[in-house]
Amino acid sequence: MDQDGEGAVVAGLRQRKKQAAMRHIQHTAFALFEEKGFDNVTVEQVAEAADVSQSSVYRYFGTKEGLVFRDEYDDAVFGMILAELESGATVLGALDKGMGGMIEEHFHHDRDITLARTKLWASHEGIRAAVGLYLTKLSERVVEAVVTGGRYDEMEARFIVAALLNGMLSATLSWQKAGASRPLEEYMDRGLSALARVFRED
Repeated sequence: MDQDGEGAVVAGLRQRKKQAAMRHIQHTAFALFEEKGFDNVTVEQVAEAADVSQSSVYRYFGTKEGLVFRDEYDDAVFGMILAELESGATVLGALDKGMGGMIEEHFHHDRDITLARTKLWASHEGIRAAVGLYLTKLSERVVEAVVTGGRYDEMEARFIVAALLNGMLSATLSWQKAGASRPLEEYMDRGLSALARVFRED
């Protein structure tokens, strides 16, 4: 195996180790949140229960609120979306390719904890505010990638990204409020279809 191949293997192992650690910490945190309530749990308690350092919790999740809305799939999913956009892929095509696997993992395999996470951030003002800040930072990276792809200028890219990110957030909330009785994809497809009808009406 050449050096590039060895490097890819090492990077893959490192990524899987990080993903396993994040999953373990997050599951531990949610057990504490369910037992004590979100506001009554500290990062120190999460770290102690998960048998990791506090710095590991902050490195992976940023804040206590991040334990709710961030997870081990973020880097891989957004990295794929950004790469697709920068290469000139359509916006919906990039989102579909990047999020297909994430939706399968989150909303099918990990349905119960994803539903619990969504319920918590939907009902907690501090977590909602943290989600808003996170999406604002994320949107800047996505806008840059859309512009780099050459299909839209910056103003157009900002409008498109804001509409899609907030639409995805709304679809997730609708999925949660309905008790996750239907696949998330149905809510996203309905939202996109409704948006298309808005433009056809004019």
